Amino acid sequence: MQNDHWLLWPIKAIATLVVLPFRLLGLLFQGLEHIWDRWLRPPLAWLTYYLIVVPVSRLWRYLVAIPAAWLWRWVLGPVVHVVARALTAMAEVIITYLLEPLWRWFLGPITRAIVWFLKLGWDGTTWLWETLVVPVGRAIAWLWNATVVPVARWLHREILHPVAEAVRAVLTALGLRA
Repeated sequence: MQNDHWLLWPIKAIATLVVLPFRLLGLLFQGLEHIWDRWLRPPLAWLTYYLIVVPVSRLWRYLVAIPAAWLWRWVLGPVVHVVARALTAMAEVIITYLLEPLWRWFLGPITRAIVWFLKLGWDGTTWLWETLVVPVGRAIAWLWNATVVPVARWLHREILHPVAEAVRAVLTALGLRA
């Protein structure tokens, strides 16, 4: 262990030059934090509250909130009430004397006619489908089953399957297939 002293002096030098100043800064910051929490923050909070928050809230209340409430109660509220009643009366007149007769004598009959024609068209499409498309589809299926399916079965049974068996046998004989 006597030979390891040469390794300790650089470590002690680094500790003295780097670690010690940071520890001292930490102690300094702890002291500053204590001064802030104990002596500076309480009076600053008091000053902020009584010099900024209270005056601004009172200015807001007396210059904005109370005049706005008075304006709404005595000027805008009655105006809005009168305008709402007038618009309601106009809407009732428009509905009673314009829209109801228009619907009753013009739009209603046209809408019913369009619905009737659409229903007739749908029923006609259903009839066309049932009487024309289904039988024609069945005829095409019968023709396919009568002509194409037997030829395809014969082609598979008589040509494709024997050729595949022959190719398999040749590949197995040549050792190219397990």
